[in-house]
Amino acid sequence: MVNGVRIKKPKIKKFNGQWVFRLTLPDRTRRRVYSDSYQDALTKRADVISQKLSRKDENFSYKLTITQAIDYYFNEKEKKNLNKRSIERYRQMLNNFVIFLKDKRPKYEYIDEFDKRDVGEFVRYEKLRNLAARTINDEVDIVSELFTILIEDEYLEKNPVIKRKHRIQPENRLPITFTEEELLSILDVAKTHNPRIKWYEFYFTAGITGLRRNELRYLTCRDVYLEDKPPYLLIGKTKTKTPKIVPLHPELQTIFKELTKGKNSDGYVFLNSVGNVIHKDQPTRQLKRICGRLDIDPKKAHLHTLRRTFASLSRKKGLDAEVVQKIGGWKDRSVMEKHYIDLPSQWIIEKYFNINYLQANDKKV
Repeated sequence: MVNGVRIKKPKIKKFNGQWVFRLTLPDRTRRRVYSDSYQDALTKRADVISQKLSRKDENFSYKLTITQAIDYYFNEKEKKNLNKRSIERYRQMLNNFVIFLKDKRPKYEYIDEFDKRDVGEFVRYEKLRNLAARTINDEVDIVSELFTILIEDEYLEKNPVIKRKHRIQPENRLPITFTEEELLSILDVAKTHNPRIKWYEFYFTAGITGLRRNELRYLTCRDVYLEDKPPYLLIGKTKTKTPKIVPLHPELQTIFKELTKGKNSDGYVFLNSVGNVIHKDQPTRQLKRICGRLDIDPKKAHLHTLRRTFASLSRKKGLDAEVVQKIGGWKDRSVMEKHYIDLPSQWIIEKYFNINYLQANDKKV
């Protein structure tokens, strides 16, 4: 009995290190409400009871508080078996969202009070904290996903976040690439970094073909055509969903003869120390260690930097942009040129100054 009204209090129990009670919704479906502490569970249960007491008739609609909405979001995420790092990142982003609400919207109690005007204020609030544009956009995406999940489960009717309107444009900056000297140093160390795995061959292939991580990891001996003229790699599964043919550069032909020697056609070209496909995080992890040994900027220590380096280095050596695009597999050349091409200013000046426009070639400008 609560305030003269008969209300059945849900029992709070400890389950898998968390405190939980079961809640029956108006449509008779049931769900669990999780808390990190017993006191937090008591607070959430008291909120549920206060909502039930405030109903005016039997057809009341259940409203989720902000805390309940975020808990529900993570319960749904945990069903997808995401890794701990991703979950922790999502928690940090939604924690920033909660900090904003407590600071700028302290009167908000339920999640449906948040509207599209608040989204713009949230973005401005994060800008004042000097967060990077990419971080703010990720936070906007996570908040949008929170509302999407609640809409799918019929807790809400509309999503206040309009991505194309509320995302901010990142500042233009030069792409991160390795210099030619850094690339040579990385390859030199990779030769002896881990003899059980062919890291030199792996990074060398990435650096002069622009192949993406999974294109390299899942490359099989069947995809290597050494006997054809010219030799090439057939990449069936690509990010753009379009198969592509990558000519096998002369510097790679001997390497691939050794890599495929004695292997079945279904076998992977690059293997880990026990003969299986290389784990998706291992190439970047090893590259970070190599860059650490060479005192190379840690911001560059990502496998995708080798793809950017391929584009930049190829253009620097005079390869036509269309050829670079075809080999690298960029669907749109503007994307390649905007995000991947990093031509040193001195090199551009030298090339530009060596061109004769109106005077004869034998005359100095």
